[in-house]
Order: sequence, then C-alpha cells, then structure tokens
Amino acid sequence: MNKEQYIQWHLDESFQRWLRRASLWGAVLFVLLGALDYVVTPENFKTFLLYRIIIASFLFAVFIAVKKISHPQVLQILAYGTVIGSAVAIELMIMRFGGHASSYYVGMILLCVSVLGFIPARFHFHVISAALIYAIYLFPLLIADKIIQVRVFFTANAFMSLIFITAVLMRYLNWKGLIEDLTRRYDLERSREYFEEIAQDRTRELTEAKEQWEETFNTMDDVIAIHDKDFNVIRVNAAAAKMLGVSLSEIKKQKCYLSYHDTDGPPGWCPGLEVLKTGAPATRELFDARIQKYIEIKALPRFDKQHRIIGLIHIVRDITGRKRAEDEQRNLQAQFLQAQKIESIGLLAGGVAHDFNNILSTILGYSELSLMNLPDGHPARQNLLIIREAGEKAAALTHQLLAFSRKQVLEMKAINLNAIVEKMAKMLGRVIGEDVVLQLNAKSPARNIMADLGQIEQVLMNLAVNARDAMPAGGRLIIEISDIELDGEYVKKHEIVKPGPYVMLAVSDTGEGMSKNVMNRIFDPFFTTKEVGRGTGLGLATVYGIVKQHNGYIFVYSEPGKGTTFKIYLPATHEKSRGTQTAVSGAMPRGTETVLVADDEPDIRNLILDVLRPLGYHVLIAASGGEALTASDAVKGPVDLLLTDVVMPGMDGKKLADELCSRRPDVKVIFMSGYTDDAIAHHGILDSGVVLIQKPLTPGVLARKIREVLDKKS
Repeated sequence: MNKEQYIQWHLDESFQRWLRRASLWGAVLFVLLGALDYVVTPENFKTFLLYRIIIASFLFAVFIAVKKISHPQVLQILAYGTVIGSAVAIELMIMRFGGHASSYYVGMILLCVSVLGFIPARFHFHVISAALIYAIYLFPLLIADKIIQVRVFFTANAFMSLIFITAVLMRYLNWKGLIEDLTRRYDLERSREYFEEIAQDRTRELTEAKEQWEETFNTMDDVIAIHDKDFNVIRVNAAAAKMLGVSLSEIKKQKCYLSYHDTDGPPGWCPGLEVLKTGAPATRELFDARIQKYIEIKALPRFDKQHRIIGLIHIVRDITGRKRAEDEQRNLQAQFLQAQKIESIGLLAGGVAHDFNNILSTILGYSELSLMNLPDGHPARQNLLIIREAGEKAAALTHQLLAFSRKQVLEMKAINLNAIVEKMAKMLGRVIGEDVVLQLNAKSPARNIMADLGQIEQVLMNLAVNARDAMPAGGRLIIEISDIELDGEYVKKHEIVKPGPYVMLAVSDTGEGMSKNVMNRIFDPFFTTKEVGRGTGLGLATVYGIVKQHNGYIFVYSEPGKGTTFKIYLPATHEKSRGTQTAVSGAMPRGTETVLVADDEPDIRNLILDVLRPLGYHVLIAASGGEALTASDAVKGPVDLLLTDVVMPGMDGKKLADELCSRRPDVKVIFMSGYTDDAIAHHGILDSGVVLIQKPLTPGVLARKIREVLDKKS
C-alpha cells in the first residue's frame, strides 16, 4: 500500500480501538462517579443513578458493537452518539441540580477532555464534538433556566470555553503530530538508510541508558546487591557501603552474609534461601541490631535463558520511618475509636438522665413537701425519709451521667488549680486514709483556667478515690500541677489535641496499675474492676465528661504493677481568679407576686403549684408556650415572673421568654431543664444574665431562687 493508504489504515484502526476503550471507560466512570452524587446532592442520588445506569448501558452497548464494526462512517456515527448521549445525561443532572449555577458543568469539561484526549480522529470530528457538547450544555440553560447568578454562569461558560478551545487546539497539534509520526513510520519501514540511522541512535541511547543505569544504581537510597547462587557478591551499589559503613571493595571480596550479617552462613530466615528453593521472590522485615534500624529485605531470582536460577538480587530498604508512622497511626486510630465510643455512650447517658430528672423532681419535691407537713414522730415520716434519701441517691447518679455526657450547667470563672488543691488537701487526706501518703507537687505560679469550681473539685475527688482503691495496702498519691505549652510535635502524636497554653493536672498512684484491655475501657460508664456493690462505675466516666466539657484532654498511662498516672490538660486563661460565694440556706421565703409556670410535664406543673401557692404566690400554669402566652394575656395585672422549662413541644422556653418579654418588658425569667443541651446554653456554658434551675427540683431551692430573682433589681 502507498503512504496515504498506510496512514488511513492506521488511523481507522486506532480510531476503532480507542473508541472501544473510551466507551468502556466512560461506562465505568459514569457509574463510579455516582458516589459523588450521594455526597453532593443526596436528594437527587436515585434519579442521577438512573441517568448514569442508562448512559452506562448505552456506552457498554457501543463497546460491544464497535468490536464487530469496522466501517469508518458507522464508527464515526457511533462516536457522535456516545458524545451526544453522554452530554445529554450530564445536562439532565445540571438542569436538576442548580441549573446555570450547578457545579456539574465540570462533567461537560471532563467529557470534552476525554473525547478529545483519548479518541484519535480527524480534526473536524473533534471540533464538531466540542461544539455539540457546549451546545447541549448552553442552549437548555438559556431556554429553560432563569439565569439569576449571572457572574457564576458567565465564569463557568468562560472557563468551559477556554478548556474546550484549548483541548481543540491541543488535539489539532496532536493530530498533526500523529500524521507526522505515521509518515515517519512509513518512511522507516521503506528506507534502509533510515533503519541504519535508527540503529545508530539506538546504540547511542543504549550507551547513555547504561551510563544512566549505573548512575541511578549508585544514587538510590535502597541497597541493591547482585549475587551468584553461592552468595558471592557480583555487584552492589553505593547505598550498601553507606548502610554498613564499609567500602564497596570490601563488600565485593566477601560472601554477602559475612558482609551484611557477620555470620558464617546465610541465616535461617534469609529470603535468598527461600528463593533458591521456590524460585519465587521472598521478603522479610526485621530489626537489624548492627545498624539499629528496621529493614525490609526483598530477594529476587536471576534466571538464565533456560530459566534456571543463576543467582539472586537483594533489595534492602530502611523502613524505620514507616514502622514509626505505622505505630503512630495505630495509636491515633485507637484514640479516635475511643473518642467515638465515649461520645455515643454520652449521648445515650444524657438522654436517660434528662428523663430521670423529671421523674426525680416529682419524687423529691413531694417527699419534701410531705415531710414539711407532717409533725415529728408521725409514723409516715420514716418512710418518706427513705424515699427522699433514695431519690437523692438517684439524683446523684443522674448528675454523674450528665457530667459524663457533657450536658451539665457550668458556672465558668477563672480559678487557680494550685489554690484549689491546697484547699482540698485535708479533705483528700481523709478520703484516701492514713495508709496513703498525699504528695503535692505544685509548680507556682500556675496559670489560671476557666472552669466550674464544683466540677474541678469532683474531678480531684474521683481521681483520689480511684487511686485509693488501687492501693489497698497503702502507697503514695502524687498530685502535680504545672504550666505547659502543647506544641506542634505533641499535636502530631495526638491529633485530637489543639496546640496552645494549658495547665496540666497529673494524678499518680503507686498502686496495682492496669492492663491495656482495662485502660481501653476505663472511661466507659458503669465499667468497674471492683467487686459487686463497691462502685457504680461512673467515677472516671464523670471525670472524662467534665474534662471534655471544659475543652480539655485526659490521658491515662499505666502498666500492671507499676501504678497509674492520669494527665489532664485544661486550657489556660489570662483572667484573674475571684473569690467564691457560699450558698445561703434557711426557711423557704414567701411572696405575693404572680408567677407564670410553663412545663409540658403535668407532674412538674403540679409540684410547682403545690410549692408556691402555700407560700402566698399567685400561680398560673400552662402546658406549652402557646398556653402560657394565652394565660398571660388574660391577666390584667402584672406577671412578675416566668418559670419555664427549656425544651417543650412547639414553642420552646427560649422563644416563649423572648415573646413574653416583648409583651411584658418588666417580667423576669427563670429557666428549668433536666440538661442544658439546648437553645439557652452554648456548649453547656450559661449565657451571661440567664438564670437556670437544674432538675430535679426541690421545694427549698425553687422557693429561694424565685425570691432571689424577684428581689433582684432590673
């Protein structure tokens, strides 16, 4: 055949081959990219998946058909069909998801680049294909879509046009190059002189390649050694001399096992021995004590023309960095899984505690009211005292559950850990007993932290009790406080930690320690190693919740027989600490004001009514925010106080308070809640000026808080 026929035949064959590949790749990509639909527009996922399956099926049919068709014109029609079908499918997704502002126009770009980049065809085919793709994208948008985001639409079109034009130009240059290449190939096959020139070029290239190979061989970081069957070193690169600390000439004079391992024969684990037995590559990883590094040794067989093993190739790689990274990754993964588990349990614990607080409000409230109304010596008093005591124990448990789930009310203020520990030293000494020596290592002056004083005291108490139980025969409890800066290096090892200034509280004991399995569960609620009846399993879970609610971090270090250390990092603050106020107790104060009560729990409403009416208050009750507003509108005189639950069906307590304050600017507000994961609390920290009573309610606390708020000047 002549030159033109030769070129045309190669073009047609290449077009058929690449059209078949492109249709198959396109079918696979259309389906695989459906995963992005699930992330970007889950509401359209099913519809888009249908589009993708239809066009993928069509492309697969083209893939099958192209194998049986060789006519150039028919193949070109099929190619146009794949372009139009793919563009229409993408346009349907664009119109359904965002229209002119949709990010799916990138699919048109990907289609254009794929067609122009992978299918070798005549230049006019690519120009028409690019024009078809752009027209299918543009005209439906101009006709059916209202262009609102003009700048976005213009930018997308400009970007797409630039890509299309660039792709067409690149294809044109590629096309010219392809024709030129085919022409050269034709000339090569027909010209002896050209073959001689090529042979010379190849010889020169081989020489250069050999030189480059030698250079590459000696610049590689991995040790590469070539041996014969008797483990004599034939060739070795410079990395071997560097790793072993000897010269290349010394290595080449010895058996490989003598140079590498200083042994009289190959070690039993040597991968080279396995290769000589099986004829297959073998790999070993080990720690080499001579060079103090982890290495990977890979042995490969060398064959002659009859496929007989004539020697070995050893590749030795330093994997110390990889081993360390794998260890760090395992540690980080364990931390992440532990945090996820604790978070899930915390959500459950918070919900349960909230429901119990409503129930306990009724139990504690009515038991206290009944005790107040019964004379001393009444036979029912003893039973009521038992009920109240049981309710208080249950309330303490829910309090710990809320602390673990990070849904406690926090009264945050600047405090100094040194001062807190010194103040609690005597109390801690009584808790741990005479057999345990308390040692305080406070590095003064320590920074202040923003924290809830009561919660921090509970952390210290729980850790002290845990340490005492770990030292039944006595020992030492060491409490250490110091300022610390968590830097980038520390954060790399603990990805959950944010860098910055912290105050570290370390509580250590010289007790029994614990195993790794116990450490992995130490913060789980209700997990305990104590015998039945000696613990709730909430002590350390409560510590974990309090630390996390204070945006801090807690880590535990322990080994069996070597004691345990808990390290807590709490963010430091520049605010100065202020003194604490003690609560005032006494008889329940009275009043004559009007109090509007809103709570969706009837038992809570009735309890508040039974507490406040005998104290002289005029009480209005409502089961919802809407009822409360209606009750307020019906009162001609003032409504002095709104007492509302935070979480209620329909209108919540915050919205009710805002609406009532807009109608009655002088009304005062007290919120009630079983937990504080709601609208008035930001991550468990009360807004300034907001008054909240945490359930379970008791008559005394309720009466005093109402009197306190009513007496406060606006």
